[in-house]
Formats: sequence, structure tokens, C-alpha cells
Amino acid sequence: MEALGKRKRGDDASGGDAAGCSSGGGDRLSALPDHLLHEVMSHMKARQMVQTCVLSRRWRHFWPKVPCLDIDQRELNAGHDKFDDFVYFLLRKVSVSRLDAFRLHANEGFDRGGLVGTASAWIRRAIMASAQAPPAREGLTSSGSWRLRRPHLSGLRLDGLFAEHVRSRCPSLEVLELRVCKCRLRAIASSSLESLALIGCSWAGKEFSEISSPTLKNLVVDRGSNDDIDSPFVVTALALASLFLVVTPYNFPGGVSFGEMPSLARHRFI
Repeated sequence: MEALGKRKRGDDASGGDAAGCSSGGGDRLSALPDHLLHEVMSHMKARQMVQTCVLSRRWRHFWPKVPCLDIDQRELNAGHDKFDDFVYFLLRKVSVSRLDAFRLHANEGFDRGGLVGTASAWIRRAIMASAQAPPAREGLTSSGSWRLRRPHLSGLRLDGLFAEHVRSRCPSLEVLELRVCKCRLRAIASSSLESLALIGCSWAGKEFSEISSPTLKNLVVDRGSNDDIDSPFVVTALALASLFLVVTPYNFPGGVSFGEMPSLARHRFI
């Protein structure tokens, strides 16, 4: 694909000749229906997605309606301030509540806590915005819940507000992945969650004690630490079919306690 900065901008609402081919075939990409264009854009990183606004008038306000948003500090090669500004800009334009999938990766050490506009603050603002939004807002149900199914978060600091939102306002949640996150929450609970991955996460304080979901089928706890608590954390998941567990007496001194798992077919302990 030709670099966006070198394309000729179209002037008509249907896309102009921004993506036109040399044979005069017209703008075939912009001729696609909205749902297919959104599918294409859902596979782009956030910066690439925003850059499509230069293609033509039709594209200028098209990207904020994508069903999937993938924000990655590594893609931007940006420092903390620049990345913070970019995420703040995106989350003012895109309603996280109406997303199907949301990926947010911050470089290690970015969310240090106490900084204005950190990743934690972004998540908090998005949560509070959904809680205060009227029922008629697109993507929200009458109860103010999100339609989000697949959040993947990396390098963030998450607190009890995040856990409460997962439990009460994400009725369609299916996949939750947390990587290298610093978590201060008591439990991860969901009535719809099917797959949970906790990779390299640390649990602050003497709080984290439970993973609970009647629908959970796949669970990964890979490394990380919960070294401030001596009692085990409890996993309650009757439907669990696949389990991958990497814990030691050093990073999880209290161990892990499992309830009944009659459906467990695959497991690996390290």
C-alpha cells in the first residue's frame, strides 16, 4: 500500500481518488461498505488507523467508529508525555463502551502512579464515562454496561474500580488478558468470562484472593507475584477445561486453592 502521506486527498464525500489505481479504476477501497472498512481498520494499530483521515472526506470521521482499538506505545516510539497525549486524544474520540476489543500496551515503567494522565486515569475516566452516560448512548444498554468482549491490557496499574467494572458492567466479556500489570484489587469475578490470562502481573497489598467465574474455561497464571499474602488465592470455576499454572512458594507463598473442576481436561503446572 502506498504511504498515506504521499496519497492525493480526495474531495468528494464517497472517497474521491485518494486510493484510486493508475488504471483509472476509481477508489475501490472507499467503495466498500462501512462494515467491511471497519473490519479492515480493526486490524490496524491506532496510529495507522488515525492516519486514514487524510484519504478523503469520508474517512475523516470514520475511524472513531471502529469496533476494535489497538493502542501500542512501541508503535509510536514515543516518550511518556507524547504517548499520554495521544491516548487522551483517542479516548476523547472513541467510545470504549461500544468497542468489541480493546488493546492498550504501555511500556514498562510508564504507569508509575501519582502522575496526572497515567494509564490508570485513562481506564478510570472511560469507566466513569460509561457509568454516567444516558441509556440512549450508542453501545450502552439501559444499565450503562459496555459491550466489550476482549480487553488486552499491558503495563498498567489497575485498582478495585477496574475489578468492579469487570464484574458489574461487562456482561459480554469473554476474554481478559493482563500482562505485566500492577494490580490492587481483591478479586476478578465475571458471569460471562471464558478465558483469563494473568502474565507477569504483581498484586499489591494483602488484597487479591479470588478468581471466580461460572463460565471460565481457560485459565493461565504465568509467573507474577502475590508475595504480600500468606493465604492462598481461590479459583472457583466449575467449567474450567484448560489450566496453565506457573507459581512457586516464592512468588505465591500462600499457594493456590481450587474448587471442583469436573470439566478439566488439560492442565500444566510449573
